[in-house]
Formats: sequence, structure tokens, C-alpha cells
Amino acid sequence: PVLPPGGRLRLPLGVWASDGALVAHLDLGNRETTAGATGANLIVHFAGSDPEKSVPVLREALATRGHQDRMALTVAVVAPGKLEQKLAAPDPKDAKRGVHIAWAEDFEAEWAKVFGIQELPATFLVNAEGKMAWKHIGQANADVYRQAFDEHLVASGPPHFRRLGLKVRTGEPVPDFLFEYLEGRQVALRTLRGQPVILTFWTSWSEPSLAELRQLQKVHDQFANQGLVILAINDGENPKHARAAFEKMDLPFAFVPDPDRRISGLFGVNCWPTTVAIAEDGLVQRVQFGVSGSVPDLGQKGVAGDGESTDPLMPANVAGE
Repeated sequence: PVLPPGGRLRLPLGVWASDGALVAHLDLGNRETTAGATGANLIVHFAGSDPEKSVPVLREALATRGHQDRMALTVAVVAPGKLEQKLAAPDPKDAKRGVHIAWAEDFEAEWAKVFGIQELPATFLVNAEGKMAWKHIGQANADVYRQAFDEHLVASGPPHFRRLGLKVRTGEPVPDFLFEYLEGRQVALRTLRGQPVILTFWTSWSEPSLAELRQLQKVHDQFANQGLVILAINDGENPKHARAAFEKMDLPFAFVPDPDRRISGLFGVNCWPTTVAIAEDGLVQRVQFGVSGSVPDLGQKGVAGDGESTDPLMPANVAGE
């Protein structure tokens, strides 16, 4: 299948705020628990070296297609570090024209692996029934795209995003797990009962994840003398690579490797960063998706979790609320 129902494969999708800031990455590859778009056709466009040239052609073809009732989510895939903020900023005219474009940087070539990319640019159409319906290798003009869309898009509503959530909710006991606090030595989360704890799930390739770690450094500096413990749980990466990225930031809290996604899977994490504040009694206090101080905008239902906060996230008993 083009999008596998589970497994290790991750297809990161950028989430952009209305001001054009990248605030999170979602996993479009996990069909069971993702907040990704469902119920619509999917167009994946590998933009190659010149997205400013190829994506506007695709956008115009979508806006002028013959069957406006056949909606699609379009994912424009670019090489890591090649996505400019001005290019990815939401265009308010798109929604009015029935155009839904998301952006993805192809970290670790996961998108390319799924679609077997050998040459760029390339465009693929997966219809709302989940079938690969059409592909085009090389640059195309708007007429080629329009003809393909009119022929192969199937009737569907606009893409909608399921409300993003974890397997745990605020007010519930936090799942216990073992984590490595020194190389080769493990401790259980339950041993931290009686102290406020913040868990942040991050990846080294997600700039919002790194921004969240920098934000939490300020929280640590302010509240460490009150017993606050912060665990930076790296989600699914090679531990050696992730540790090097973490140590480069010179952060004062604990690095926790999770290469097999054992901890991340326990919580149901599919957004980076995801930050969970735990009170002294071991109950989940707050959940934050995306960078603290921002709420990722994913359409009508959004990605707000129970107890979301737009403030720098910390347990209420530490913040003095």
C-alpha cells in the first residue's frame, strides 16, 4: 500500500500557523492514530529543485479543474532545508478555490521510499479509495494536471483532520515506563512520583521540536530548584545520532532515547513536538501539541488536546496556578 497502516515508516507533514511559522510535524503515514487528512483524494507532488515554479502550476490546475466536487489534499514534498516560509505560508485564497496544499520536507527520504522516486519532479494521485490512480514523471503543464484530475479524482468531500490526541488524557494516571537516564542504566518513571515532570517527545529533524527544547530550557532554569524534572524523549531515531544533536544544544535536562518507539507508542505520539506535563501525584496535567505558545491550525477541528495551553507548558503546581 502507498500509505502503510502502521510500522516504522513515518511521513512527516509540516503544520504552519497563519503567520507562516512552522509549529509542528504530523505523521501522515500512521493511518490508525494520525491526525492526518482522511476521506479525500491524495496528490503527492515531489517538487524537485524548483518548488516555486512547479507548485503554482499544480495549484492553478487544482483551482480550475472541471469537477469541483472531487476534493484532494495535495502534499508538496521538498528536500530538507529547501522549504521557505513564504512559500509554505497558508494562502487564504486556496480554501475558497477548493485547493488544499500541505508541505513536507523529505527527512530521511521516507516520502521518496514510499513512492519509489528515481527522478524529479514527479506527481502521484492516490484516489479516495486508496488506489494509485495516476502518476507523471517530469515537469507537467496545467493542462496535463487538469486532464488527470478530471479523469482520476473520485467524488469526495474536502480533506478533514481528525482531532489530534494521545492515548492518555488530562486527569488520568500517566503510563509507567523504564527509561535510560545513564548509558546502560534504567529507571522507572514511577520513581519520580512526588516531583513535577515534563515529557517532551521530539525528533532531531523537526525544527519545532528543537524550538520546544530551547523553550523548555527556560522552564528548567526557572523551576529546577522546585524539583521539576524534564525528560527529552527522542522519538524513533538512531540513539547515537539523536544524542549528538541533543548534546550540541547543551541542554540541562535528561536525554531519553526511544529508538523502537516503545515509549512514544505507549502514549500514542504522532506529532512532534508533543509535550506532556505530569503533576506530583502522577496525573497528566496538560498536553501541548506543537511549540509551546502556539496552537497548530489544522482546519475546522484543529489539533487541540485536552487541557491544551498556549503558555509555556509546565505542571500547574510548579507554575503556582
